Amino acid sequence: MRLWIHEVYRVFCDRLVDSQDRKLFFQIVKNVVQTQFKEKINNLFGHIVIGRDLDDDDMRNLFFGDYMSPKSGGKTKKRYNEILDM
Repeated sequence: MRLWIHEVYRVFCDRLVDSQDRKLFFQIVKNVVQTQFKEKINNLFGHIVIGRDLDDDDMRNLFFGDYMSPKSGGKTKKRYNEILDM
């Protein structure tokens, strides 16, 4: 779910230029997570925010990368991993 949120933010939200539109987008994503995935967005991001509600600005801390081990010689599948330590 966090990867999906990361991707929709990179595809759609990164193109928004107005803070009001970005806040509306955050509310849309929050609603989709709750209605379609049956999860509360604060539960998904407890590792990013502690003791408070998630907001649009916190979404900038969500990063994923697709890295392979150099020792695998390219034989392992690429996986998207969440980058937790900046």
